[in-house]
Amino acid sequence: MIDLKLLKNSDFLKLWLQRKDRPKFDVTKLLEFEKSHNQVLQKFEQLLARHNQNSKSEPDQKKQQQIIQDKQIIAELKPLISQNQKFLNQQKLFLPNIPHAEIPLSPAGKIIYTSKHDLQKTTTNHLEIGQKLDWINLAAGTLLTAPKFVTYQNKGASLIRFLQNFCLDFHLKNNYQEFMPPHLVNEKALIGTGQLPKLKEDCYQLQNNDLFLSPTAEVQLVNLFANRTFLESELPKKVTAFTECYRREAGATSTKIPGILRLHQFKKVEIVWITRSENSMADLEKLLQNIQVLLNLFVLPYRVIELSVHDISFAAAKTYDIEVWFPAQQAYVEIASISNTTDFQARRLRIKTENSKHQKKYVHTLNGSALPLDRLLAAILENHFDEKNQTLNLPSFLSEFNVKINQ
Repeated sequence: MIDLKLLKNSDFLKLWLQRKDRPKFDVTKLLEFEKSHNQVLQKFEQLLARHNQNSKSEPDQKKQQQIIQDKQIIAELKPLISQNQKFLNQQKLFLPNIPHAEIPLSPAGKIIYTSKHDLQKTTTNHLEIGQKLDWINLAAGTLLTAPKFVTYQNKGASLIRFLQNFCLDFHLKNNYQEFMPPHLVNEKALIGTGQLPKLKEDCYQLQNNDLFLSPTAEVQLVNLFANRTFLESELPKKVTAFTECYRREAGATSTKIPGILRLHQFKKVEIVWITRSENSMADLEKLLQNIQVLLNLFVLPYRVIELSVHDISFAAAKTYDIEVWFPAQQAYVEIASISNTTDFQARRLRIKTENSKHQKKYVHTLNGSALPLDRLLAAILENHFDEKNQTLNLPSFLSEFNVKINQ
């Protein structure tokens, strides 16, 4: 949830209006409505204070009339204020975050780093390799559930399990606290991190209740700290979790997206930081570096892009995407997204920090994919497959999964 006062700043408003996911209603009218609401609220509070003061002493006839009159106006204003506040709160939920002041404006974003790994030229894509190895079974996923669900088997299942533990262990060595949360989350949790109400159509909801299959462990990890106040010395708080993630994504049915690159159910290790507002942009760079160090271990060509104002997610103020080279497609494909949501989620969830003078303010929250296992597996298969010899030659720590395909 954003602070509406910031949109009264013409520079912030101009930047915010470039977002593709802004609501269709006129936000300037909402600002006018809030101003009017605050004026009524101020009048209400003044009347209430006067009414309470007059009621404390023995009133004369004039004061008695004033008490009766104030009481009547207070009774009339109370439901109006409640109704207006409810309307404001509902409308605010459809307002995306305010982009960072230095965010790229070009639709293509800005490439800030490209790794020096050689780009492979394999024409065999990851699905073909995975099927030849008998590791990836999309037919079984379709049989058991629907298209764009996958079943891993044999050493493919073992490798996915290995990657899960490897990523989690890497984060634990870097002072993250691990959680194993439920996969089902309630409506309040999804509102807290910004998936609802705006992105409801992308979520899987259980019938007859307000429970949803979580689209990302960011939801669970951030919501763990709802209504909490941290001491400054406790921050940054770094947490991680592996979960299955569930998204309807209309694009997942596209035939242009091969194999396991976009699924309705996918596996991901997520990291989240709770940090102080004055440190959050510097901490975002540290979080990005954490993920780059991890990704480098897999010896994969990749680049880092700072997303433009048109492409950042609903809750984000600034986002980096890490894209890995996929030789069969001769293209870079997103494998990780790293975002600073500033105080957007903290306002919704009332997560604050308190300094030594007992002054409180909202924290900032950061999140990152570290890493999504399905896409990681796909990238490993394409980049480490020797097409000529039909062999999979992996980095040394994955050597137990090296294999030659029988012709």
